Amino acid sequence: MVSLIEWIPDFSYFAYKVANPINLARSLKYLEEKIKKGDIFQSLDALFWTVVLIHHLDKKELMDNKLVKKYISELKHEDGGYKFSSKLESPDTLSTFYSIAILKILGIDELIDDKDANFIINSQIEGGFIHCNSKSCHINCKGRTSFEFSLFALTALILLGKLEKINKKRLIDHLKREAKDNIELIYQILGLKLINSLDINDFERKIPILTSWQLPNSGFGINTKFPSAEDTYWVGICLGLLNKLDLIEFNGVIDFIKGMQQDNGGFTGQYTSISSQKPTLINTTQCIISLFYIWNNIIEIIENEILYHAHKYFDIYLIPITKKYLVSMDLVAEIAEWLLSNKWIEGEIIDREVMFESYFKNQNQISQQIINAIMKHVKSFQKQKELDLKELSKNFDFSNPLERVKLVVNDLLINKFLTGDVKTYKKRYILENFALPGKYIHITKPISYAEIIGEKKRMEVDKQKLIALRAELIETPRRILKEIQIIIDKEEISEANNKLKDEIKSTREKILKLEELMKKINSEYKIIDFKLSNFKFQKNWPSIKTAIIKELSATKLKIEEIIKKKGEDISKRSQEKEEQEAISLIRSKIREIKKKLNLYQVEIKNFFPKNFTDHEKTLKLINSISDYVIKSDSDLNSDFSNFSTKFQLENFKKELEQVKSSWEKERNDRKEFIKSYHIKIEKRIELEKLIDKLTSELGDFSNNKNEQIIKLTNDDKLDEGSKLLNDSISNFKELSLKQSKAVSDFLEKISEEIPDFSKYSDDLESVWQKKFKTEEERWEKFVSELNKKLHSSFEIENKNELDEKLKNNIEEIKNSIENMKVTVLDLMEAKNVIDAGNNTKELTKNIDEKIKTYNQECKDFVKDKSREFKNFRETVNSMIDNWESECEKLAQFLEETKVELMKKVNEKGSDLRKIQLEELIKKEISEIEDKVDNFTLNFNQTIDFGKKLDDFEEKFETDLSQIKNSLKVSDDKIKDFIKTASKIYEIFEEIALKEIKYWAESKSSIENQIDTISEKVNIEILIVRIQTIVRAFKGNKVDLSYLSKAVKVKLESLKLKIIELISEKRLVGELDTFDMFILKEEVSPRKLLVEEVDEIKKDIIRIRYLMVIHNEVGASVYNRQLGDWDLDPNLMSGFLSAIQTLSSEIKKKMIPMKRMEYKDFEIIMEQGDYVLVALFIDGRESDWLRSKLKSYVIEFEKEYGEQLEGWSGELTTFRKSGFLVDKAFELFRI
Repeated sequence: MVSLIEWIPDFSYFAYKVANPINLARSLKYLEEKIKKGDIFQSLDALFWTVVLIHHLDKKELMDNKLVKKYISELKHEDGGYKFSSKLESPDTLSTFYSIAILKILGIDELIDDKDANFIINSQIEGGFIHCNSKSCHINCKGRTSFEFSLFALTALILLGKLEKINKKRLIDHLKREAKDNIELIYQILGLKLINSLDINDFERKIPILTSWQLPNSGFGINTKFPSAEDTYWVGICLGLLNKLDLIEFNGVIDFIKGMQQDNGGFTGQYTSISSQKPTLINTTQCIISLFYIWNNIIEIIENEILYHAHKYFDIYLIPITKKYLVSMDLVAEIAEWLLSNKWIEGEIIDREVMFESYFKNQNQISQQIINAIMKHVKSFQKQKELDLKELSKNFDFSNPLERVKLVVNDLLINKFLTGDVKTYKKRYILENFALPGKYIHITKPISYAEIIGEKKRMEVDKQKLIALRAELIETPRRILKEIQIIIDKEEISEANNKLKDEIKSTREKILKLEELMKKINSEYKIIDFKLSNFKFQKNWPSIKTAIIKELSATKLKIEEIIKKKGEDISKRSQEKEEQEAISLIRSKIREIKKKLNLYQVEIKNFFPKNFTDHEKTLKLINSISDYVIKSDSDLNSDFSNFSTKFQLENFKKELEQVKSSWEKERNDRKEFIKSYHIKIEKRIELEKLIDKLTSELGDFSNNKNEQIIKLTNDDKLDEGSKLLNDSISNFKELSLKQSKAVSDFLEKISEEIPDFSKYSDDLESVWQKKFKTEEERWEKFVSELNKKLHSSFEIENKNELDEKLKNNIEEIKNSIENMKVTVLDLMEAKNVIDAGNNTKELTKNIDEKIKTYNQECKDFVKDKSREFKNFRETVNSMIDNWESECEKLAQFLEETKVELMKKVNEKGSDLRKIQLEELIKKEISEIEDKVDNFTLNFNQTIDFGKKLDDFEEKFETDLSQIKNSLKVSDDKIKDFIKTASKIYEIFEEIALKEIKYWAESKSSIENQIDTISEKVNIEILIVRIQTIVRAFKGNKVDLSYLSKAVKVKLESLKLKIIELISEKRLVGELDTFDMFILKEEVSPRKLLVEEVDEIKKDIIRIRYLMVIHNEVGASVYNRQLGDWDLDPNLMSGFLSAIQTLSSEIKKKMIPMKRMEYKDFEIIMEQGDYVLVALFIDGRESDWLRSKLKSYVIEFEKEYGEQLEGWSGELTTFRKSGFLVDKAFELFRI
């Protein structure tokens, strides 16, 4: 029953893999003492949690069920539900749940009735559930709904099997509202999970909130700065149901719970640096369940992790596993030892630290120095991801220090005393991802990973099967008693006995079935010891089985006693009533029989003269009367005998004898009366059969002779056929005279036996005359037709030949058309569209020629045969008309088929060409955009590096010209493709309209981009030329007219351009009133030192991912992977938007979050007018990264401000913004 409470998980306390984390014996002793003292009755919730714990620990014998039943009965309300205290007047939802759950778990649920379920159901208001309706509620609930009350009400209804009685839709709507506080979030998730309405995706963003409640190296504290047993229980269960337990810090939780156990074995609820609380039953239960539930899960997770690595690698290091799941090395090693000892994996655990001592002693002094330095660094900077070997080598004064350091590092890696990778970056040697291996498992033989995992998955299913079957058996005695009591109350004693017998047999069979299933399951596992894994179940089964059998026997005796008593009551009442009714029953029955016999006599007299021709109906009435007489006689004789014997009716014996004698006379008279009518019908039936026999003989004679003559005619034996026909005419006359005499003789004989039979045979005589005449006419018709047949057989033969030929022609043409369709469609399926079109035309022509050829052959045949048979043309006239009509239909069908196939060819070809066009457009756009992006990057780097633009001017012009030419070539290529496809397929341009339009728009966009880049290049070159020319003059001062000629730009245009450049601060100088331009030299930017450049490079290398998120929409508009991290942009953008919103709500200001830190990485963020930009980096942020991120936000919004302001979700525009990332973060440096 506890299994129905989904938020109380099952767990194993049997330490067969690793040692238990706590001293469970002490806790059991604490529990026993509390139960003996009666402390469990301090409150319902304390009693509930105690019952749950003793159930899980298989210690039900500690509980006195009579005391529990007495305690809860005092809390039961007369109108349904249970109270928190006997002193209170009103029941409440929480107390009702606790009471129902306790009674169900202990198997003493006879106190529970429908009123209790109705109380819970009626507590649903506006979708959710309230605590109570009392104005003086002990928790001051004020009649409000909450997720907590809803969770406990739901669980109670599930235990009662009444969940379908509530408004589920309104409940779901209620539970999907925003939680009011943190603990409500827990109840919300558990409530939705109970009714299978929890969408994990909706709660993904809430999971970080749940995990954030774990305090460092400790348990969970939801609304406090100190962890508590209760919070740790609820959060742990919630994360477990969401399959997210692997997100918690396991060591912290385990250590916290273990620390809550006191010397007496009980657990406290909370421990602070100020004070600690006393142990309680509730805290003890929640701590033990939490501890073993999490402990079982982490063992399973680590076990699966080791198995997975054993499947892929021969060496499995334990330190990464301890760091990944934040558990101790001892635990991982103990699990590994268990796997090795049980042969799940084959190998050995090797401790590299032990082997390292020997290795170190065998090294020379210099190598030992280097090893000590490396080990010191590795141990001191475990979170650091890289070690610069060149910098490390500077600490040594011997020769070639770098080479020696490299050799030592490589030797450590080869001998597995160090893990990591050595990478080279421009003469720099970096040891990355370094770590000390410590202990590791060396696999000596590959494992059957798939088989092990398969058995592990199957094991849980098998466990549930056994648990379900056991639960059903435990509940069986109570169920049997309840169900049979209902049958007994209906006084269905036989059904009750049968039900009891069947149930006892079925239960014993189920016990055997469970044991057989257990043996079968135990034997099916090849690797896992299922019996050991299911130890708790198998250990407890014998005692549970004994208890079930004992209770079943007691239930059987109890039911048998109830049945016996009920049977005696029923028998006594029945005997008294039967004696009173017997006398009146026999008298009434005799009257009814006489009355019905009189009615039957009148009915047969009236019915027979009108309906004697309907033999079946008449016989049915006669037989029904006869059957009634026989049955009445039997029933009465039986009644006379039974009543006389049973009731000893002495006063009525004489009367009964008189009635019996009178009845026998009446019965005999009725039989004679019925027999007279029955004989008449029998003779009519005989006459009817005789008539059918004689007419059948005439028909058979006619059919036989007809078939013989037709066969002779068909075999061209015309003379024999003619002779047989003449003989048959004489034979038919003789047979008909003989049969007429047979009918007359039969009627004469019957009339002697039944004088008035002629009244009832006239209709049959008439039938005979009609049938005889029909057969005569039929024979005459046969004779006439056979005469004609003999004269026209040859003509018919030729007609049939023509008919067969024409039918074959029609069928052949139809098949040809169908074959043409199949051939063409097969070619189109194989994408041979051109062949399909050619075949359609060619095959249509061939079939048309065939129709014409067959038509001419038909005409020639008719003309030829008309010379031989005078009326042959008239004979086959309808056949020829039908042939000509079929030819017209076939010609029309052929044309329609041709049109249909050509249409499909056109559509299929257009679709294939459209796909080719789409691929061609994508390819051409991609190649041109790559050229544009490369040009832009080269140009920007030329400027950023301070190179002379004059040196590259010609190259830039050539590159731009080549890009424009490439665009023209692509355009020509695409237009030629469209032109060619349109000639072959008429509807191509219509089908490919979207792709053609897309190319036009893309081409226009690329042209605009090229023009923008070209203008930028020209301006930069113009600036350089101006600066170069002006610097040649004294005082950096020159006349504009001279400058105009020198740079080859018209004076007015040059003047306007210089003003524009000065205003944009791209040119530093001024124009005086005499059109003189004065150049003001800028201070050259300071060249970065080598050390600064190195630091910048390190910062760049630490960048892993960049994401640009739209402020209003919360969706990613651009993202770029800059390292080895592969993130889901949609998930991360939603997460970061939610975090920003949460940050603003908490601070009550619109102040965006700037930085997030998790373990060894950070997310640094900058928010602009339109976008939030997040940079994912290894380690901590630097001033340089923060400044570059700010610059990037400004440049991105400057470049795409218009598009961002009214953004509709289109992403194509931002795909080309990669150059901004390269420029802002100086990616050219690496």
